[in-house]
Amino acid sequence: MANLGFEAIELKGVREKNLREVYENRERQKGKCQEVGAKVVNFCPVLPDIVNLNEEKRKKALKLLDLDFIWQDQWDVLVKRNMKMLAMRF
Repeated sequence: MANLGFEAIELKGVREKNLREVYENRERQKGKCQEVGAKVVNFCPVLPDIVNLNEEKRKKALKLLDLDFIWQDQWDVLVKRNMKMLAMRF
């Protein structure tokens, strides 16, 4: 991204597995960004189960937002929490 001239980037965590991987590697990612002169300004968790009709899945997804608050505190980034999509399975 920095090679393309971008100074600010957005990271996403998609569903639980990827969100946890991004979270666990946050310091390495931050260091790499600093190394190339880029800054993470947004972090966007993508957790469709937040609106799942199954209460257990919904509660589990809401609990994952705790990781997002840590991002916000440690990185001083805007955490986007877009909960408009309804997760439906047919």
